[in-house]
Amino acid sequence: MWVANDKLINPNKPLTPEEILNDGKFIQWLLSPTGGQVSPEVDLVLEKLELSMFDVTGQRETLEEGAEIQGDVAKEVVGDPGVLFSVVEENIENEQTKAKQTIYKLIYNDTQEEVGDDLLARFDIDFNIFMSAKKQRIH
Repeated sequence: MWVANDKLINPNKPLTPEEILNDGKFIQWLLSPTGGQVSPEVDLVLEKLELSMFDVTGQRETLEEGAEIQGDVAKEVVGDPGVLFSVVEENIENEQTKAKQTIYKLIYNDTQEEVGDDLLARFDIDFNIFMSAKKQRIH
């Protein structure tokens, strides 16, 4: 994927064999906005291997306001992400009544996984579901 993508972007200056074997160049591509960050194929490979981008690169992805979480358009970051956690807005639908509702959850920035109830219990929070984006701040 990486080499094929580079051939499309730089058709007149292909990667050398040394560059292809260079982990640094590969990681740069994975984290670039024209490479791995926008490649659905990379997402599929990581998902099948049950890996995050952090597992491969050792570098944390930068979340921004409005970013989709794990490719799910119903989940996006609201407000400025914190150092370790971000607030995610999730649009859900009640299966019985079909009523739509917006809830908020905390996720880890590095894995984009939801913060577990065991950690939240340390802050006297019972569940990782909030009705307001302002209430789920961990201090």
